[in-house]
Amino acid sequence: MINQDISFEQAKGNYETLYAGLRNGMIGVDDQMRNIAAIMIANGNPLLEGIPSTGKTSAANNLEKLLIPEEGRLAVGRFQGVGDSLPSDIVGSMVIDPETGGFVPYWGPINAHVFLADEFNRNPGKTQNAANEAAQEGKITIRGIDLILPKPFYLFATQNSHELGQATYPTTSAMLDRFMGSVYFGSPEPEHLRQFGNSIPMPKELLLPDELKDREDVVGKLSAMQLLQTMRAVHLIGVEDKAVKRLVELGQRLADDREVGLVSGGTEAGMGYRYVNAGVSLAKAFALIEGKQTATVEQINAAAPLVFPHRITSIKRDEMVSFPTKLDRVNELVQAA
Repeated sequence: MINQDISFEQAKGNYETLYAGLRNGMIGVDDQMRNIAAIMIANGNPLLEGIPSTGKTSAANNLEKLLIPEEGRLAVGRFQGVGDSLPSDIVGSMVIDPETGGFVPYWGPINAHVFLADEFNRNPGKTQNAANEAAQEGKITIRGIDLILPKPFYLFATQNSHELGQATYPTTSAMLDRFMGSVYFGSPEPEHLRQFGNSIPMPKELLLPDELKDREDVVGKLSAMQLLQTMRAVHLIGVEDKAVKRLVELGQRLADDREVGLVSGGTEAGMGYRYVNAGVSLAKAFALIEGKQTATVEQINAAAPLVFPHRITSIKRDEMVSFPTKLDRVNELVQAA
């Protein structure tokens, strides 16, 4: 439970700490880290799209150094997607208590403030759906027993849309719609590759104790309470009616595009309410980041490339369409509208 409000300036300071922690040691992904931080302070779950070795997993790993978890919880839990995974691999299962002889719930790696589902689309649908309840309700159910997840809770899912059909499963529409925003990690620029080549860090296991401490001390720290307070401060930011109107118009134009299939069934069904919540919440987050007390059309335009691409399931009936193609379609929509 949140014990008190914080000022706008304190909330912005917490964002700066979060952003700095996410981008610690990263090269060429400042925009992506900003977008992830925006999704987090907007109380959303990020879907990280892109080819391997571009920083998706590292973003979540950096949060392990940054976040101060609740007692008995992990800062970051991780599960590597595989084709034969089961829901219990993520949420846990019932085990026998040796003292009582009865069954008790045993948590899976989801018992964390940040649950990293790496290569999410390598999991079959039933395992993907195991994260559905967690992403929406903040709890999981094992054999009829509700287990409350830590607050805040974030589902970080990574996937590579270029590998569709290569030992992967389509991420279900219901699951896609529960991600507030998607962040794309493209191929690094040659200059960024050169910078990395000239500054490759020493592996953690080769560091001396003092060197390891120095590396860990580089980033600030954020408690669960500070994150919750920042999320509340974002929610309290105002939004102009014409900004909301702009968001709805963008969504309607996308739904009216007969070449585009959407998460809730295409043009006949539209997209429901979740994209509006995502767009307004992200616009408020961007307003805080920019030091503004009210979200405007400008922030809606910034939010649209995060809100819409993963809600597109096909273009011209092609369900194997790449994520960059979806992103280009949204950017064209924003620029034309």
